[in-house]
Amino acid sequence: MTANTDGLQKTYSNFAESLTNEKLDRFLEDAEAIMAKPAAMLLAQAGIGSTTKIPFKLLDGACGTGAVGSQLQRVVNKDVLEQSSILCGDVNQPMLDILKKRAERDAWVNTEVATVDAQDSKLADGSFTHVTISHGLHVIPNPDLVLKDTLRILRPGGTFAFSTMHQDNVAWVPDVRSAFARLPFEVSLPDPFPMASNGHLEWGDPQEIKQKLWDHGFNNVSVKVIQNDQHIESAERFTDAFMMMINWLTQTYWTQEQRENYHGTLRDHVIKHLKEKYDGRGWMLKWTMILATCQRD
Repeated sequence: MTANTDGLQKTYSNFAESLTNEKLDRFLEDAEAIMAKPAAMLLAQAGIGSTTKIPFKLLDGACGTGAVGSQLQRVVNKDVLEQSSILCGDVNQPMLDILKKRAERDAWVNTEVATVDAQDSKLADGSFTHVTISHGLHVIPNPDLVLKDTLRILRPGGTFAFSTMHQDNVAWVPDVRSAFARLPFEVSLPDPFPMASNGHLEWGDPQEIKQKLWDHGFNNVSVKVIQNDQHIESAERFTDAFMMMINWLTQTYWTQEQRENYHGTLRDHVIKHLKEKYDGRGWMLKWTMILATCQRD
């Protein structure tokens, strides 16, 4: 792992372990506001939706808290789900624990949650009709291994569908950057801020993604850029929604002394700054994302 990816994985784990039931519900609601629409569009691009009649066997790799899984339960006819098989896999155990609670609470149909490394799944050759990864290839340490393993586990004619953050995406970054700029010490955040925490910047570039998929032997490659707007109702809601990323930034770009002296008051600082910035009103975040689908011969 790169230092950034390793730190981000630790932040994911620490954040997930700290969630109470109330905070979990709010976290999932915020995640849905960002991920639900792209996940639905991704599944539609992969040929799965309300009109799907043929059962499928799908692996949702790097599944996190289940953006794809929740959309499957929402849009696919229950009769089709009852004949299908869905495996949600990730390497982050606290995230998997959250997803297990969610799947049980919402009675997801034919869905298994398990530890699966998308770089080396150890799943049987040719065993899935579909593989999905929602916003994972710009975070997973070695995306090339993911492509190799995905090609192996797909059935002939099977579909791989994934989303990543576009290299020009900004979303939450300007607000956090301006909040950090008001701190009593200098924080040097990269500008522009890289969306690929694994250092593989090609996964934010639509043309390079196409080339990667062709080079790995996929065909029927389709890569699209989409926009997704997210309404932020308050400074408090923004800070709660993105505190995990803010914590990661402090671990990555702050010194130990800065963390010891200022991290305890950081949440209040960010809220105060954003209330001043937006005059106590809500605002919109704009996300730029990439959706890609391809098939195995």
